[in-house]
Amino acid sequence: MKKSIFSGVGTAMITPQTNEHANRFGTQRIAGNKGIDYKALEELIERQIAAKADALVMCGSTGMPHLLSEFEEDNIVKRARDIIGKRAKLIVGTGSNSTNTTLERSERLAEMAKADGVMLINPSYAIGSLSQEALFNHYNTVMTALRTPAIVYNVPGRMSGANNIEPQTAARLSKNPYMFGFKEANPAQMKETLAAIDGRAAVYSGDDAANFGTYLDGSDGCISVRSNVSPEHEVALWNLVRTGKRRETEALNALLEPVANALFPKGEPNPVAVQWDAYDQGLTQNPNCRLPLPCFSEPNQIKLRAARQELLADTK
Repeated sequence: MKKSIFSGVGTAMITPQTNEHANRFGTQRIAGNKGIDYKALEELIERQIAAKADALVMCGSTGMPHLLSEFEEDNIVKRARDIIGKRAKLIVGTGSNSTNTTLERSERLAEMAKADGVMLINPSYAIGSLSQEALFNHYNTVMTALRTPAIVYNVPGRMSGANNIEPQTAARLSKNPYMFGFKEANPAQMKETLAAIDGRAAVYSGDDAANFGTYLDGSDGCISVRSNVSPEHEVALWNLVRTGKRRETEALNALLEPVANALFPKGEPNPVAVQWDAYDQGLTQNPNCRLPLPCFSEPNQIKLRAARQELLADTK
């Protein structure tokens, strides 16, 4: 029987910023820490639920977890649980370079959020290129000790190609009773990953430009950055594939694909583009991420806005 936290569309949520500079207690003003816009956070969550997103990922890589304080992380996941209730699955991003830190952070945030699961990203390039056995030991140790449903997140493309989890390693990990999902952001090996895991756990697309193809290959959905831009369209794509409406699916995908490409232009780190897009749509008050992440460049702003506007205009 397949282990799964959800099937369908999971949104990797942004963390909206205020224009205020506040320390973690919200009293002292310190340049560089803009604070969390909790009103916008609630509105963004409600927008996803209204669009029928199946799961929300808080404090994943799109939520800038490496730039949040522990106090802020705790507040975000607790508030998210209060807002979501049981209307969607809540997954918290808890991975880090250190196995011990990953376990401690996973225990803390999963308990704070009463989370349905945790998502564990690759140890980053700062660790260097780990062997497959080292990657297996990292994830297997955390999942076995944590005893909470976990999604293993493979994203070597954002780590200079380092620490790719190969399909056979994914297969070994899927035999752990607490691995409930695998987020594959290396689309070149998606078919191999699906075959290797062989139905023991859900497999999700982690590369928005490849979502449509992975659905046809048999994935269980996506964990998406693009669904921040228009969750209704991301959900519609998944539903159209499931109902076998190939022509309509291809037409919608043709509009969604340029949005995915515009969200990840060369030289612009995630989540600067999607953070800016939320501001451009009037959903947040601050277009920028926290330092040292840069502002989204103006030429790429124009491209993303054009792709979004074409999507919204052609699908009214």
